[in-house]
Amino acid sequence: TAVGDVANTRAVRKVGDSSIYTSDGASNYLSTPDSSDFMFGTGDFTLEMWVHPTSLPGYQYLMGQIRTDGTDECFIRIDGTTNKFRLGIQGDSSGASCISTSAIALDTWTHLAAVRDDETLRVYVNGVQETTTDFGTQSQTEPTAQYQICRVQYSSATGFVGYMDEIRVSNSCRYPDGTTFTPSTTAFTADANTKLL
Repeated sequence: TAVGDVANTRAVRKVGDSSIYTSDGASNYLSTPDSSDFMFGTGDFTLEMWVHPTSLPGYQYLMGQIRTDGTDECFIRIDGTTNKFRLGIQGDSSGASCISTSAIALDTWTHLAAVRDDETLRVYVNGVQETTTDFGTQSQTEPTAQYQICRVQYSSATGFVGYMDEIRVSNSCRYPDGTTFTPSTTAFTADANTKLL
């Protein structure tokens, strides 16, 4: 569901002939109801997209779930004044974050991917692994919130501003072992592991 003025645009695009644009992720975003499709438990997952931010005013949530009280989470975002890419997840015994070493640039297309690869969380920027975090055998806790793109339900004032393309959620690790890859510049096609595209 499109909320507010989030729009499909041909003005700036990375893959195909259009992208998603929002000028204010706080009130303009995409959402889908809570679903078991986004509850990965102890399994692998991949959250990825191309981003082209036009402004970086503090924390910008790209997609995911956080309960309205701020607990139980699985999200990706661009962090505050550092502009680094972060995966955040709550497990059944502790939370964990995996944060890139490089900053995300303004007005430039950047491919971002965050994965769980067995017991390891990995973040990739333009196909290069930048950081890993041990998550052990923990099971992801269930956020029971809308799954949102351009923001998350809990932090409505810190949404993404700019363009997104090829947004995909998978219940598998698409990029294992920290191996460098070339991000796709052609449209994805859904397969058995695709939960959102």
